[in-house]
Amino acid sequence: MIGLEDIEAAREAIGPRLHPTPTVGSETLGKLTGARVFLKAELFQKTGSFKPRGVLTNLGVGSPNLLLYTGTLSSWASVTSPTPTTSNPPTASFTASCSKSSCAFDGSGSTDDIRIASYAWDFGDGTPLVSSSSAATTHAYVASGAYTVVLRVTDSAGRLAKTSKTVRPKRP
Repeated sequence: MIGLEDIEAAREAIGPRLHPTPTVGSETLGKLTGARVFLKAELFQKTGSFKPRGVLTNLGVGSPNLLLYTGTLSSWASVTSPTPTTSNPPTASFTASCSKSSCAFDGSGSTDDIRIASYAWDFGDGTPLVSSSSAATTHAYVASGAYTVVLRVTDSAGRLAKTSKTVRPKRP
């Protein structure tokens, strides 16, 4: 039989590879079932894939989603919907320091009541957005000037926060 320890071990193994996706309430399905219904927006996984999961809940602070029930819509009415856990949105914060054309960024000052799941950096110079589970990164600018850097943090519940700072790298 699969126990809580097995589920937690699976969470530890796959958690770092999963991109957090939001949970969205469905008023329409809620009216049909007479229960609070929440949908997991798996289509926001980096692969763009979708996998039906059924009713989802949280098995403790910071845990990934766990499958509790999968069935037909008509059988959902007999299932007690889990009470969603409350979570505050994260707070985004970072420091920046530049040495010539290279700048170092550290978002470890960002906070959340569960955990920060991802850090997305826009360096303000037209280069692609950099997303990572790591709070620190570096970026090399090709020209001196003033660049507005934006950090967007996402917590494990899919909530977002952002902040920005101006950096002024120098020519190499």
